[in-house]
Amino acid sequence: MRDRCRLSHAVWLPSFGSHELDFIDYSPEASREITLCKTDLKDPTAQITRIMKMNVNGWDTRLSESEAEEALQKVLLPEFDIVPTNSIDYEYNDFVFARLLDSQARILNFLQDQKTAVINGAAGTGKTLIAIERAKRASCSGRVLFLCFNSLLKEDIARRCKNVPEIDVHTIPGYACKVCDSSKPNYLALAEELMEHPEAFPLRPHRD
Repeated sequence: MRDRCRLSHAVWLPSFGSHELDFIDYSPEASREITLCKTDLKDPTAQITRIMKMNVNGWDTRLSESEAEEALQKVLLPEFDIVPTNSIDYEYNDFVFARLLDSQARILNFLQDQKTAVINGAAGTGKTLIAIERAKRASCSGRVLFLCFNSLLKEDIARRCKNVPEIDVHTIPGYACKVCDSSKPNYLALAEELMEHPEAFPLRPHRD
């Protein structure tokens, strides 16, 4: 089937503007004609169709309907999850996405029905990304409290969640000071306050 498919290539540089592409020194294997940019995100179908209609070495695709469907499902349409990362400007062409690994997607689906869960992983394995995405999903049905260990992490998470006002991000000591109205964290008083007045605690806790 491969021998009856026309193969071509293109590249998409979503962080480049159209005018910036004119200054690139293209290699023999590339050209401006098959290089897409940020502007093309507004109408990707038209650009992809244009490139697919380009004549490549006189080749053409000759597949039956069932073969074309098989190529679509196995090659062109694999399934995966993507989530927005960092601060997002809600203009579509400014979105930045991260692809979730299969294991991360499974963890998110698992957390959907769990009241308590512990996620272990080495640095850089995506624990914070999972926690942020879980908090964003939970924020659709109420306010969320996101507790983290230190102030640097808290500032980074708050920045990445700034467009979701339903998520409150605190360090654990900072939240204890807030609830107990004290300058130093009093965890015993915090526990007593939460146990005695659960109705005053409408948030869903997520700790990273």
